[in-house]
Amino acid sequence: MLIVGIEPKAPGLHMFTQVYTPRAGLPRLLPRAQELGHQCVIFCEELRQSQLDWTLVSKADLILVSSTTSTAPRAYQLVAKAKRLNPRATILGGGPHFTFECQEALESGIDFVFRHWADSSFFEWLEWYQSLEDTQVISGDDLRRLSEIGGLAFMTGNQVHKTAMPRQVDPDSWATPDFRLVTGYKPRTLTMITSEGCDHKCEFCSEWTMHGGKYRVRSAERVLADLVFYRRIYGRIPIFFGDDNLAADQKDSTGQVTVSGVDRLTQLCQMIIDHGLQGSYSGQVRLALADHPGVLALMSRAGFNRACIGYESINPDNAQATGNKLEFARMGEQTAMFHKHGIAVHAMWIMGFDPDTLATIAETVKAAINWRIETNQFMVLVPIPGSPLRKRLEREGRIIHSAGWDKYDGHHVVFYPKLMKSWELQAAVMLRAMPKVYNLGQTLGIYLSSNFRTLVRWINRRAPHPGIEFQSHTITLVLRVVGRNMVRRVGKPARDYFEELRRSPTNR
Repeated sequence: MLIVGIEPKAPGLHMFTQVYTPRAGLPRLLPRAQELGHQCVIFCEELRQSQLDWTLVSKADLILVSSTTSTAPRAYQLVAKAKRLNPRATILGGGPHFTFECQEALESGIDFVFRHWADSSFFEWLEWYQSLEDTQVISGDDLRRLSEIGGLAFMTGNQVHKTAMPRQVDPDSWATPDFRLVTGYKPRTLTMITSEGCDHKCEFCSEWTMHGGKYRVRSAERVLADLVFYRRIYGRIPIFFGDDNLAADQKDSTGQVTVSGVDRLTQLCQMIIDHGLQGSYSGQVRLALADHPGVLALMSRAGFNRACIGYESINPDNAQATGNKLEFARMGEQTAMFHKHGIAVHAMWIMGFDPDTLATIAETVKAAINWRIETNQFMVLVPIPGSPLRKRLEREGRIIHSAGWDKYDGHHVVFYPKLMKSWELQAAVMLRAMPKVYNLGQTLGIYLSSNFRTLVRWINRRAPHPGIEFQSHTITLVLRVVGRNMVRRVGKPARDYFEELRRSPTNR
C-alpha cells in the first residue's frame, strides 16, 4: 500500500519558523510500516521543500494526518481536499488535538482517530484493515474485532465509538525516527525523543492525560544506537532532545522515585563521552538542574550548549498552576549557574495565570533582561484540549468561543483573564514584552558578554568545547535577529487581534 503522512503547517509565524524540525511521531511510526512492505512518504507543510504532492495523495491507500490544536483547521482543509481527490483512501488522524477532540475530527472527515499513542494500535489496526474484503463496508464481525484495538475512535452512522487506552509497548521497540521519509527535508538540526510523558501534572498541560499518567523511557543502549544512526547518516549534526524533561524522575504507582532523572541524564552524557559522540546538543530540562553543578559540567563536556527551560513565571502565586515548585528568589542565581558552565538558555514563559497582573508581566520581562537569558519565548496561556485548565475555564465560562483553534498558538488570548482584560493581556505579551526583549541593544550585549564568558573559561581551561560554545553564541545572535524580525512581522496581526478583543461586546 501507499501510505502518505501529512503534518499541516501552523496558522502563522512562530518562534521556530526559521529553525523548524518535523515532529517525531510520523517518522517514528512509518519505518516499521516500510519494513512490512508498504511505500511510505511524509510531507511537512512548514518546510518549503516539502509541499504536498497532490498527485501522490490522489493515489494513496492510507493518509495519516498528525496535528496539534493550532494546526487543526488546516488539517481539516487538507482532509476535505484529500476526500475530494481520493474518495477511496482511508484517512487516519493522530496527535494531541485529535485525541481530545476525536468527535470533531471524525465529523470533519477523518475515518479513524488514534488516541494517545499509536505505537501498538496503528499496527493492530493495519492488520485488521488488510484483512477486510471490502474496506468501504465494515460488517458486524469487523466491528467487534475493531473494538478490541485500544486507543481508537471511529464512527458507524452517527455513533462515535471510543475503545480503551492503547496497549503500552516497550519504548525500546520504537523505531528510530527516520527523517529521510520527509520529502525535501535537509536538516540543519535533528530532534530526538528518549522518553514520553512527564512526571509533573501541570494544570495548563495535557501531557499527563495524553500519556495516561505514565512516563516511559528508552534505554541508554537504544539512545546510543539512535545517536550512532544519525551520526552515520548526517555526520556531526546538532541534535535537540525533545523530551519534556530530559532529567525527569521515573516513579512507581505510589509516586516514589524509582530511577533518578539526574542519574539518567548523567548516564546519557557519560555514554556520549565514552563513545566519542560529543557534538552540539540541546534539550529540555528544568531550572532546578542548576542545583547539580556536576551534571552541568558533564553536560558541557558531552557538548550540550543550550538548555530549553520552562520558567513559566516569576510570580510565586503561580506555583500551584505551573506545577514547577521553583524557588522564585533563586531563579536568577540558577540561570547564572547554567551560564557558568557554558550552557545558553532558551526560556519559555507563560503569561495570563489567574494571579497575574500587568505589573507581574512587566516584572517578568525585566527579569529576563536582567538575567541575560539568551532567547525568550513569551507565550499567552492557552487552555488546550485535554488540560485541567480548559475544563476549569469552561466551567467558569471564561473561554472566548469566537476564537477558533488557529488562535491556540500562544500568540492570541483565547480566554478571559482574572485580573486584567483579555485585550490588556494580548497587548502586554505580544505588543510590549516581545519587542522589549528582542531589541538590538539587548542582542548585542548578550552576544558580547557570552563570548567574553567563554573566552575566560577557555583561558582557565574550563571550556571543554570552546568552538562549540562560540558557535552557539553566533547561533544565539542569529536567533535573536530572526526573533526581532518575527516580532515586527507578527506586530500587525497581533495588533489587529488586540483591536478585535477590545471591540468585543463582552469587553472582558
